[in-house]
Amino acid sequence: MSFTIQSRTEYRFVMIEILKMIDRGEENLSLAERRQLGEMMVAAEKYEEAEMVAGGDCPGW
Repeated sequence: MSFTIQSRTEYRFVMIEILKMIDRGEENLSLAERRQLGEMMVAAEKYEEAEMVAGGDCPGW
């Protein structure tokens, strides 16, 4: 389930979900949740690189 982030609103939503999963702890996540976390982190990083860092904007909230 690979996806892309297309807006700052989506980015913020994904970051909140990433933080919730991190707070739960890796040992408390299912295999599917760990995979989803990894995909969300990759998507967030790509968005940051393409839309924010490259444009001179920081990924602030």
